[in-house]
Amino acid sequence: MILNILFIILVGVLTTYTDLKRRIIQNKVVLAAFLAAPFLHIFNIIQNPSLISAVPYMVYNIAFSVFAGVLLWFIYVWPAGDAKLFIAYSSLLPLDIYRATGSFMSFDFLMNTFVPVFFVMLLVLLRKSKKPDIKKGIKVALDPYTIFITGLVITGFLWFFLGIFSLLGIPHDYLIIMVFLFVMIEIVNKISPFNLEYTYIIVAVIRILVDYRSVFTFGFAYYLLSILLVFMVFRSFVLELSFSKNTVRRKIGDLKPGMQLAEGISEKGHGKKAGYEKVEFKQFTFIGDLKERTQKKFIHNMSFGGLTEDDVKKIKRLRKDGKIPFDDILVHIVMPFALFLFLGVLLTVFLRTNFVTYIIHFLASKPF
Repeated sequence: MILNILFIILVGVLTTYTDLKRRIIQNKVVLAAFLAAPFLHIFNIIQNPSLISAVPYMVYNIAFSVFAGVLLWFIYVWPAGDAKLFIAYSSLLPLDIYRATGSFMSFDFLMNTFVPVFFVMLLVLLRKSKKPDIKKGIKVALDPYTIFITGLVITGFLWFFLGIFSLLGIPHDYLIIMVFLFVMIEIVNKISPFNLEYTYIIVAVIRILVDYRSVFTFGFAYYLLSILLVFMVFRSFVLELSFSKNTVRRKIGDLKPGMQLAEGISEKGHGKKAGYEKVEFKQFTFIGDLKERTQKKFIHNMSFGGLTEDDVKKIKRLRKDGKIPFDDILVHIVMPFALFLFLGVLLTVFLRTNFVTYIIHFLASKPF
């Protein structure tokens, strides 16, 4: 276990340093972690043969981390480098932790990474924001359409999938519900080729008809409102403030490879009326596209990799030729996420659960 922790610390220091300095996570460091993990586990099993019982849990967790890492990359929560680092850390977690805690250690790792990030982000944004910014964030969070759609998803789709979880024996506590709801809304709306309002309504109506005894209760109302409140605060309010405070306006001539645009440049019109326009580009906002599902043809890369050298040359050439009618554009201020992954894996190693559950159990044990 000591060797695993030391290797985790070494990987964490190296990746955090390069991410802070150069905004990259070196593949060779991640590859070294993957290659070292089996040897560390074999060494630990030789020292303590009983640890072999934890191998199935480890395999299960690594499979989950691969699924979660790729999924979060797919919906633009983090870039590929962070996804690979998350999987690498999961493979390095000591077998003793897997044996003691069961099947969902990688999920706790995910929570120990993201939940603190959101709380810290909220506090920093509130401190940096002025009253007009906060009012605008509240207005976005209280958008009736978004609340209505999210309520339908919670009532219908969430019930359906949590029923599948129960059949498979997968626990679904509050944190799992929140994460699954977030991911489900984003990925469904990202891959769907058509509007989903009617689908959400139909599934919600089916749930009400089948499970009306549970739906028409104060318990369900509390469940629905509490999830809806937390979801809207973090997904709408925090992200709206984050967009206004974590973006900066740059001249077209100052664009460089690797920059992530917060306003995409897309083609509009055809023939003589053809031109280019700016389209606000926020992470985690696919639900908003349900209002107007239009296919935008961006003229540049919109991934976490940012603008390529060819993208920059193309944009500058179009601006020079007068085809792009604007001179500046919003660019995201990139957050170095390797540090949060490092802190998250350390929390997981020492708490052996997610910190929310740890705090709840700690408070419950105190005789207030």
